[in-house]
Amino acid sequence: MVEILIGAAAFGRRVDEAYQKLKLSVGSNQDRQQRALENAFSTSTFIYGTVGPVALHAAAGNRGNAAARGATQWIKHTKENLLAKGVNPEAGVRFLNREFKLYDPGPRTAQLVAGNYQMMDMYYGMDNTLFRNRIPAIAEFVHYAMQFDKMGVPFDPNVSGRDAFKQAFNTSNEGWNMDFTQRRVYGQSATQEMSKIIREGISRYGGRLIFEGKSVYGAGIFDLAARQGDTDREAQALFQNFNVRGTPMAPLGQGILEFQWGGQATTPTRAHFLTNWSYAGPSIHGVANRIHMTDKNQTQTGHLNRLMGPTHGLRPIWNNFVNFPLSVYREINRLRGLTVHTSNQTAAENMRDAINLLTLAIHS
Repeated sequence: MVEILIGAAAFGRRVDEAYQKLKLSVGSNQDRQQRALENAFSTSTFIYGTVGPVALHAAAGNRGNAAARGATQWIKHTKENLLAKGVNPEAGVRFLNREFKLYDPGPRTAQLVAGNYQMMDMYYGMDNTLFRNRIPAIAEFVHYAMQFDKMGVPFDPNVSGRDAFKQAFNTSNEGWNMDFTQRRVYGQSATQEMSKIIREGISRYGGRLIFEGKSVYGAGIFDLAARQGDTDREAQALFQNFNVRGTPMAPLGQGILEFQWGGQATTPTRAHFLTNWSYAGPSIHGVANRIHMTDKNQTQTGHLNRLMGPTHGLRPIWNNFVNFPLSVYREINRLRGLTVHTSNQTAAENMRDAINLLTLAIHS
């Protein structure tokens, strides 16, 4: 009798069992196939965090937002105040636009595939041939860990994970649209389970996982009240590995986690996520994507001050990130014609000016 391992608590057993089941269809033994799996993970780079070609390829988005027009007076006063303090706001905003690549649409899916990166999308697949780019040893491992074989669907490299899932669960439902059966078997959706299996493989056997954050909406990751998709949950799991000292790299078990922003290894900060906080249709880093405020008459600076302070009200992983890159503080001092100071007063001034400049950049 076939035993289906049920629930999130059985995840480790499912992965262990999948590792023991590995076998090549022609001319090898189990030990060699297990080594092939370990080598496949340890020599591969997976990329997470992309949100699809519409958002990736979109430009800066809608600038006709009514709330943005209503902030014109605040922007005028903020620029005057910064100038009075010796900070050139136009130069500061130009610097932030370069630092955060606000109007660079980010990496494209085709470039990721051409660069021999693996994507979780390959292992579930869509109604296309993207799944043929997956590594067979890892695809077979994922198939067994998902227990599709126990549900009567043998592994076939010519069948996508999506088709195997639909056949195994006898459903027309998509794997990201969690239903009762998926929740009972995995404790989450099928696509979330596949993503977790791949992360576990990297953690156990090595390899590199890139999280490309530029085209992901920050609210879904950090805001308890926001809608969450697969990418947001992936980020929540991965961002546990970063700490407040911050580098682009963090250990992921035996593997490496790397944060990228527009295709460049980047130390993630709160400011990065705030520049593309909210979903607003097929746009990224546009006015409509800035953080939502409960009170539309509140200044954006006041809202940012709260989110960058100790009473932010966001998920605890928000505490793993510093507010700004050090380069922002240095640039503010350069614009003032000063050297970097460490006094609390200067640090507080730098924070206020950086928030004002970030707000101007988001509004611009």
